[in-house]
Amino acid sequence: MTEPDGHDGWDVFISYAREDYQKARDLADSLHQCITSRGVPPRIFIDVDREGLPPGVDWEQYIEAALPRSRYFVALYSLRYFAKNVCLFELQRAVDLTKAGTVGFIPVLMEEAAKDKIWFTASKYNWVAVTHPNWFETLRDALGLRPSPSSRQLRFEAPVSDAVVNHTLPTVRVSVGGAHGAAVPASGEPISLTTVPPGSGLNGTLVVPTVHGTATFADLSFRRAVGSVRLRAQAPGCEPVETAPIQVSPPAPQPSGP
Repeated sequence: MTEPDGHDGWDVFISYAREDYQKARDLADSLHQCITSRGVPPRIFIDVDREGLPPGVDWEQYIEAALPRSRYFVALYSLRYFAKNVCLFELQRAVDLTKAGTVGFIPVLMEEAAKDKIWFTASKYNWVAVTHPNWFETLRDALGLRPSPSSRQLRFEAPVSDAVVNHTLPTVRVSVGGAHGAAVPASGEPISLTTVPPGSGLNGTLVVPTVHGTATFADLSFRRAVGSVRLRAQAPGCEPVETAPIQVSPPAPQPSGP
């Protein structure tokens, strides 16, 4: 079996169905923008590309050796995952290693329907659901990683003004930039909006993909009055950013008839 010279293991082993490769690749790319406690980017095993299986090796033996040399095992739960023998092989091996205390096991629930397929032996390990607004930050923290000082940053392109209940806010734009403000022109990256405090009655399209590095939120409104609230923007691989506090006032009373 071939191993990279001088290799001392992986920080994260990502286990996924082949049909979910792009999601696994996107996750690996986002994790690569973080740093470990040693101040370096994490080594990530994704079984293809530069940090996976070398050509010509016995994949089963290589994975068998790679798993116990990984700090964390991240399984991307989907319906396709539980239909693949290789995924189930990796999952069972990871459960055994977790029970032995040698590997941390953190599943990521990619599809709600996959919950019914989780093996009993793996069901006691709590997952991170991608439907949660802060799922990437939760996963990142659980893996012992932190944002790199050179990672991408979010910013609101203009201050958000006070609002009136059920009145559409002026268009809100959130852009992705580098650590020193340089534009990041990539398109399609989802940016989500929430409120601080949560549950403040924000309506509209709250997850928008970027176009040329900017997400445009054009239909936001509040359904209830709030004395003080902030908008919070977040995206995978970026630190969340918040606006200054704004006030949401009730609509002005209508004049009574004659």
